[in-house]
Amino acid sequence: RINFTPSEHAAFITNLNQPNYFQHPSGFKIAHFLRTAINTHSLVIISNLNSLSPSAHVNLTSIFGEPGAHPQRGKPPALPCLTGTRCLVEVATNDPASPYLSTQIKADHWHSDVTFSTQPPSYTSLLAKQIPGEGRGDTMWASTSAAFAELSPALQRTVSTLFAVHRDRSGLGQEVTHPVVVEIEQQQKGMKEKPLRRRALFVNQQFTSHFAGWTIEESAPLLNYLYQKVLAPEHVYRHRWSVGDFVVWDNRQTLHYGIFDSQKMHRTMHRTTAGYNCPIPSSPLSAL
Repeated sequence: RINFTPSEHAAFITNLNQPNYFQHPSGFKIAHFLRTAINTHSLVIISNLNSLSPSAHVNLTSIFGEPGAHPQRGKPPALPCLTGTRCLVEVATNDPASPYLSTQIKADHWHSDVTFSTQPPSYTSLLAKQIPGEGRGDTMWASTSAAFAELSPALQRTVSTLFAVHRDRSGLGQEVTHPVVVEIEQQQKGMKEKPLRRRALFVNQQFTSHFAGWTIEESAPLLNYLYQKVLAPEHVYRHRWSVGDFVVWDNRQTLHYGIFDSQKMHRTMHRTTAGYNCPIPSSPLSAL
């Protein structure tokens, strides 16, 4: 029996020990259960998926949307797909035995994945294959939907009218404009019930440059205030990895930060992204 434990920051799942769930009689129910969990909690942590193969990992990712490949970096090291897969990346730190060694790739900054792209991934997953131990190599997530909910109604209305420019910093030369507030549709338990809609701030310190039509200097005070709200301690969850942990999150409702403190110890993760769609602006402000 699957154990499900919701918390303020995430949903925790154990006993999901059926990697080939699509061949399982209850596969459809499991898929619906996981989609509901990510839509409701934005961060889902499944323990003990040690035996999850690369192909099963991609299949599991497809529950949340069509998997896709990470864009190539403009300079080495690139992020090639793992051999035999079309969209699974191995991020290996300090492991010279891995052909995907990426000691220069760091995620020690608050960001949402690939927001400099026209269609950034809605979901990202990580599977812990090897961890450094000693409390190192943790990952943190912060809730952008909780931060938006705490803004005053007047500020909610103001930021919902704005768009922000997102720029790539790794050599791809990409730049795109996205709404500052996005809307995520959440299906309720009854299929005939009208879906709920959750709003979230869609800006991040790594890729967001400024508000469209504003200068960088004009944008900085408000952007910094929004980041301060997102990164308030009560909105942040820090995960200490165990081998076999599978974590999936909604990039539209969270920022994440990979703590780069593994030193010379090995840390290997398998990573997928899915659900490549244009961010949906929030609906008319009269609904606020």
